[in-house]
Amino acid sequence: MGYSEIAEDHRTHAATLERLLRPNSISEDEVEAPADAEALAAAETAGSVEAAESSMTTQSDYAVLFGEIAASRAAHAAVIA
Repeated sequence: MGYSEIAEDHRTHAATLERLLRPNSISEDEVEAPADAEALAAAETAGSVEAAESSMTTQSDYAVLFGEIAASRAAHAAVIA
């Protein structure tokens, strides 16, 4: 899996969240990817943990989506590392 495929996974999840949360939309600010593989893997791991915590604490139907995001980001971290 290349970095462009990882970025596409993130865009897909963001688009899904935006579609579900309208009219409250997600900011379109793009965050720069970390400069090296180690930093990118660490960012993916941190994002996975955050999404997993969100899936466990949300009281909405978004729990499944947050769980999918957590799993995806954990897989990204494993592939990059």
